[in-house]
Amino acid sequence: MHAFPRIRRWVSVVLLTVLLPACGSWQVEKLSPQEVIAKRQPEEVRVVVVEGVSGRGRETRYRLLSPWATADSIGGTRCGMGEEECIPNYRTSVASLSRLEVNRFDVGETFWLVAILGGITALIASADFDNVIRLQ
Repeated sequence: MHAFPRIRRWVSVVLLTVLLPACGSWQVEKLSPQEVIAKRQPEEVRVVVVEGVSGRGRETRYRLLSPWATADSIGGTRCGMGEEECIPNYRTSVASLSRLEVNRFDVGETFWLVAILGGITALIASADFDNVIRLQ
């Protein structure tokens, strides 16, 4: 028995694992942060704050897990974009936000991803590796 069926399976698994996150993307919200959190109830939001005078400063980006909102502030567990530690019970003023982003699932991207992966998997599965081995 050849190892090629096993390799084909692993190639399919690796392709799916690597490309599946492409099904969602961060979308800038047009609604107020309070409306976004109240209506969509996201598990996580990405917050962008511009630090400096008149909004012309350094842009800081972080994630808020389990976000909540009041009339003038939003909060949650603040985590950076990397692997640094998270800060629980973090709160910031809504006025300090430059923008709020929510990660959304995209049906169109998912359809094309599955179609392309299915085609690649079908090509790999239909390849005649036995003839390749005999030629060498």
